[in-house]
Amino acid sequence: TLDTSDIEESIEKEKENLADQVSKAQKTYNDAVDAYNEALSTAQNYESTVSAASSTLSAAKSAYETAAASLAAYQSAYDAANTSMVNAGTALNLKNAALDSANAALKSAQAARDSANAALAASSSSASDYAALQAAAASAQSAYDAAGTAQQTAAAEQAAAQSSYTALQANAAAAQTALSAAKANCNYDALNQAY
Repeated sequence: TLDTSDIEESIEKEKENLADQVSKAQKTYNDAVDAYNEALSTAQNYESTVSAASSTLSAAKSAYETAAASLAAYQSAYDAANTSMVNAGTALNLKNAALDSANAALKSAQAARDSANAALAASSSSASDYAALQAAAASAQSAYDAAGTAQQTAAAEQAAAQSSYTALQANAAAAQTALSAAKANCNYDALNQAY
Protein backbone atom coordinates (compact mmCIF):
# COMPACT_ATOMS: atom_id res chain seq x y z
CA THR A 1 0.00 0.00 0.00
CA LEU A 2 0.96 3.46 -0.62
CA ASP A 3 1.78 5.65 2.41
CA THR A 4 -0.15 8.92 1.91
CA SER A 5 0.54 10.32 5.33
CA ASP A 6 3.40 12.47 4.02
CA ILE A 7 1.22 13.78 1.24
CA GLU A 8 -1.66 14.42 3.60
CA GLU A 9 0.65 16.12 6.00
CA SER A 10 2.01 18.27 3.16
CA ILE A 11 -1.54 19.06 2.00
CA GLU A 12 -2.49 20.04 5.58
CA LYS A 13 0.53 22.36 5.78
CA GLU A 14 -0.40 23.95 2.44
CA LYS A 15 -3.99 24.38 3.62
CA GLU A 16 -2.70 26.11 6.76
CA ASN A 17 -0.32 28.28 4.74
CA LEU A 18 -3.14 29.14 2.34
CA ALA A 19 -5.46 29.94 5.25
CA ASP A 20 -2.71 32.18 6.72
CA GLN A 21 -2.22 33.92 3.40
CA VAL A 22 -5.98 34.39 2.94
CA SER A 23 -6.20 35.76 6.49
CA LYS A 24 -3.29 38.15 5.86
CA ALA A 25 -4.73 39.17 2.51
CA GLN A 26 -8.13 39.76 4.16
CA LYS A 27 -6.48 41.92 6.86
CA THR A 28 -4.52 43.87 4.22
CA TYR A 29 -7.73 44.30 2.24
CA ASN A 30 -9.63 45.45 5.35
CA ASP A 31 -6.81 47.88 6.23
CA ALA A 32 -6.87 49.24 2.69
CA VAL A 33 -10.66 49.69 2.80
CA ASP A 34 -10.33 51.49 6.17
CA ALA A 35 -7.57 53.74 4.78
CA TYR A 36 -9.68 54.46 1.69
CA ASN A 37 -12.74 55.30 3.78
CA GLU A 38 -10.67 57.55 6.05
CA ALA A 39 -9.15 59.33 3.01
CA LEU A 40 -12.60 59.71 1.48
CA SER A 41 -13.96 61.17 4.72
CA THR A 42 -11.00 63.58 4.95
CA ALA A 43 -11.55 64.65 1.33
CA GLN A 44 -15.27 65.18 1.98
CA ASN A 45 -14.47 67.21 5.10
CA TYR A 46 -11.95 69.24 3.10
CA GLU A 47 -14.54 69.84 0.36
CA SER A 48 -17.04 70.90 2.99
CA THR A 49 -14.51 73.27 4.58
CA VAL A 50 -13.58 74.76 1.21
CA SER A 51 -17.25 75.15 0.32
CA ALA A 52 -17.98 76.87 3.65
CA ALA A 53 -14.96 79.15 3.21
CA SER A 54 -16.06 79.98 -0.32
CA SER A 55 -19.56 80.81 0.93
CA THR A 56 -18.11 82.96 3.71
CA LEU A 57 -15.90 84.79 1.19
CA SER A 58 -18.84 85.33 -1.16
CA ALA A 59 -20.96 86.68 1.69
CA ALA A 60 -18.13 88.99 2.80
CA LYS A 61 -17.61 90.19 -0.76
CA SER A 62 -21.31 90.83 -1.21
CA ALA A 63 -21.56 92.71 2.09
CA TYR A 64 -18.47 94.77 1.24
CA GLU A 65 -19.75 95.60 -2.26
CA THR A 66 -23.13 96.59 -0.84
CA ALA A 67 -21.46 98.82 1.74
CA ALA A 68 -19.13 100.35 -0.85
CA ALA A 69 -22.06 101.04 -3.17
CA SER A 70 -24.01 102.67 -0.35
CA LEU A 71 -21.03 104.96 0.33
CA ALA A 72 -20.51 106.02 -3.29
CA ALA A 73 -22.90 108.99 -3.09
CA TYR A 74 -21.34 110.15 0.20
CA GLN A 75 -17.84 109.82 -1.26
CA SER A 76 -18.85 111.74 -4.39
CA ALA A 77 -20.45 114.49 -2.29
CA TYR A 78 -17.33 114.76 -0.16
CA ASP A 79 -15.03 114.79 -3.21
CA ALA A 80 -17.12 117.52 -4.87
CA ALA A 81 -17.27 119.59 -1.68
CA ASN A 82 -13.53 119.22 -1.13
CA THR A 83 -12.76 120.18 -4.73
CA SER A 84 -15.02 123.24 -4.44
CA MET A 85 -13.30 124.22 -1.20
CA VAL A 86 -9.83 123.86 -2.76
CA ASN A 87 -10.91 125.92 -5.79
CA ALA A 88 -12.38 128.57 -3.49
CA GLY A 89 -9.13 128.61 -1.51
CA THR A 90 -7.21 129.24 -4.72
CA ALA A 91 -9.63 132.04 -5.65
CA LEU A 92 -9.30 133.50 -2.14
CA ASN A 93 -5.51 133.51 -2.45
CA LEU A 94 -5.82 135.39 -5.75
CA LYS A 95 -8.23 137.90 -4.19
CA ASN A 96 -5.88 138.36 -1.20
CA ALA A 97 -3.05 139.09 -3.63
CA ALA A 98 -5.26 141.51 -5.59
CA LEU A 99 -6.25 143.29 -2.36
CA ASP A 100 -2.60 143.55 -1.30
CA SER A 101 -1.78 145.01 -4.70
CA ALA A 102 -4.72 147.47 -4.51
CA ASN A 103 -3.65 148.52 -0.99
CA ALA A 104 -0.11 149.15 -2.25
CA ALA A 105 -1.44 151.12 -5.25
CA LEU A 106 -3.67 153.19 -2.95
CA LYS A 107 -0.74 153.90 -0.63
CA SER A 108 1.40 154.93 -3.60
CA ALA A 109 -1.40 157.14 -5.03
CA GLN A 110 -1.87 158.74 -1.61
CA ALA A 111 1.86 159.52 -1.40
CA ALA A 112 1.78 161.04 -4.93
CA ARG A 113 -1.33 163.08 -4.05
CA ASP A 114 0.22 164.27 -0.78
CA SER A 115 3.42 165.25 -2.61
CA ALA A 116 1.48 167.11 -5.34
CA ASN A 117 -0.66 168.91 -2.73
CA ALA A 118 2.47 169.84 -0.74
CA ALA A 119 4.13 171.24 -3.88
CA LEU A 120 0.97 173.21 -4.69
CA ALA A 121 0.71 174.54 -1.12
CA ALA A 122 4.36 175.61 -1.17
CA SER A 123 3.90 177.53 -4.40
CA SER A 124 2.32 180.95 -4.57
CA SER A 125 -0.69 181.50 -6.77
CA SER A 126 1.33 183.96 -8.84
CA ALA A 127 4.09 181.46 -9.64
CA SER A 128 4.58 180.60 -13.28
CA ASP A 129 4.18 176.84 -12.64
CA TYR A 130 1.13 177.22 -10.36
CA ALA A 131 -1.31 176.07 -13.07
CA ALA A 132 0.84 173.01 -13.78
CA LEU A 133 1.03 172.26 -10.05
CA GLN A 134 -2.78 172.61 -9.79
CA ALA A 135 -3.19 170.21 -12.73
CA ALA A 136 -0.70 167.76 -11.17
CA ALA A 137 -2.54 167.92 -7.82
CA ALA A 138 -5.92 167.36 -9.56
CA SER A 139 -4.47 164.44 -11.53
CA ALA A 140 -2.95 162.96 -8.36
CA GLN A 141 -6.33 163.32 -6.62
CA SER A 142 -8.07 161.55 -9.54
CA ALA A 143 -5.48 158.75 -9.42
CA TYR A 144 -5.96 158.49 -5.66
CA ASP A 145 -9.77 158.34 -6.06
CA ALA A 146 -9.45 155.64 -8.74
CA ALA A 147 -7.02 153.66 -6.54
CA GLY A 148 -9.46 154.02 -3.63
CA THR A 149 -12.32 152.69 -5.77
CA ALA A 150 -10.12 149.79 -6.96
CA GLN A 151 -9.10 149.06 -3.37
CA GLN A 152 -12.75 149.05 -2.21
CA THR A 153 -13.69 146.71 -5.07
CA ALA A 154 -10.75 144.41 -4.26
CA ALA A 155 -11.70 144.43 -0.56
CA ALA A 156 -15.32 143.55 -1.38
CA GLU A 157 -14.21 140.74 -3.73
CA GLN A 158 -11.78 139.43 -1.11
CA ALA A 159 -14.53 139.47 1.55
CA ALA A 160 -16.88 137.60 -0.80
CA ALA A 161 -14.16 135.05 -1.61
CA GLN A 162 -13.44 134.62 2.11
CA SER A 163 -17.13 134.10 2.82
CA SER A 164 -17.43 131.58 -0.01
CA TYR A 165 -14.33 129.73 1.16
CA THR A 166 -15.59 129.60 4.75
CA ALA A 167 -18.98 128.24 3.60
CA LEU A 168 -17.33 125.65 1.37
CA GLN A 169 -15.01 124.65 4.21
CA ALA A 170 -18.10 123.99 6.34
CA ASN A 171 -19.70 122.03 3.47
CA ALA A 172 -16.58 119.87 3.06
CA ALA A 173 -16.45 119.24 6.82
CA ALA A 174 -20.15 118.29 6.83
CA ALA A 175 -19.61 115.98 3.85
CA GLN A 176 -16.65 114.37 5.64
CA THR A 177 -18.77 113.90 8.75
CA ALA A 178 -21.60 112.36 6.70
CA LEU A 179 -19.15 110.03 4.93
CA SER A 180 -17.61 108.95 8.25
CA ALA A 181 -21.06 108.35 9.76
CA ALA A 182 -22.15 106.35 6.72
CA LYS A 183 -18.99 104.22 6.96
CA ALA A 184 -19.66 103.60 10.63
CA ASN A 185 -23.33 102.80 10.00
CA CYS A 186 -22.58 100.13 7.41
CA ASN A 187 -19.51 98.83 9.27
CA TYR A 188 -17.43 99.58 6.17
CA ASP A 189 -13.96 99.32 7.72
CA ALA A 190 -14.65 95.89 9.24
CA LEU A 191 -16.21 94.65 5.99
CA ASN A 192 -13.23 95.97 4.04
CA GLN A 193 -10.85 94.04 6.31
CA ALA A 194 -13.01 90.90 6.19
CA TYR A 195 -13.11 90.96 2.40
